Parts: sequence; C-alpha cells; structure tokens
Amino acid sequence: MRAIVYELAGMQTFILKDHCTRLYRKLSNFEYYI
Repeated sequence: MRAIVYELAGMQTFILKDHCTRLYRKLSNFEYYI
C-alpha cells in the first residue's frame, strides 16, 4: 500500500515538473518576442 502511495506522489511531482518546464519555456518564448 505504501509503495503505491509513493509511486503516486512520484507521478505527481513528475507531472508538476513537466508543467513547470513547459510554463517556463512559454515565458522565455514570450520574453523573446518582446
């Protein structure tokens, strides 16, 4: 049971990191256009 919880938490962090990376890329692209 605990292993499943850890795996879910890991997935959550991975998704969050991916989202932040995309957001950061969008922001840097935006700055590039200005």
